[in-house]
Amino acid sequence: YFMGKLEGKTILITGASSGIGKALALKAAEDKGTVIISARSIDKLNQLKVEIEKIEAKCIVIPADVTKEEDIRQMFLKATEGGRKLDVVVSNAGLGYIANIYELTTKQIKEIIDVNVTGMLMVSKFASEIMKRQNFGHIILTSSLAGLITLPQWSVYVASKWAITAFADCIRTELMQFNINVTTIHPGAVKTEFFDKEKAD
Repeated sequence: YFMGKLEGKTILITGASSGIGKALALKAAEDKGTVIISARSIDKLNQLKVEIEKIEAKCIVIPADVTKEEDIRQMFLKATEGGRKLDVVVSNAGLGYIANIYELTTKQIKEIIDVNVTGMLMVSKFASEIMKRQNFGHIILTSSLAGLITLPQWSVYVASKWAITAFADCIRTELMQFNINVTTIHPGAVKTEFFDKEKAD
């Protein structure tokens, strides 16, 4: 291990305002990468930028909601301003509501799918277009241990993460000819805001 292994690299991270995304952003900054952080909360992103700049790494803040196509489009336009290349895109934004299927509201079900599936697919689509033109890149998708197993009361969340695992397997084959790597990560339970009562109860 050595410091500076991401020097000269640019890493865009969605869902960067807290939890795994925030930790990844700080780690990339420690390794001297240029970190582009995105999430809905501009206040949390600006707080994180201060932390990253204390590490003497470059940080760019781009607020975006991954459930909105235009937000994603603008995020990538701003991320590549001035001909900037994207070495890594971490599609990390996610949420979950945990209850029996008959207890989940239709709003909760749609929100999980909109963020965890549609949002991640759209981020990967736009990232792949840029990386195909570059002829290099790495797309990393935060799946979950739940993307490999089944759990009662986690049905919709599990379905969303299985979808991401399968999606990544498909695009990995599509994109390898363009020197683009695709990786899924599969965390178990992590002590983050994901488990706050108003989120995953």
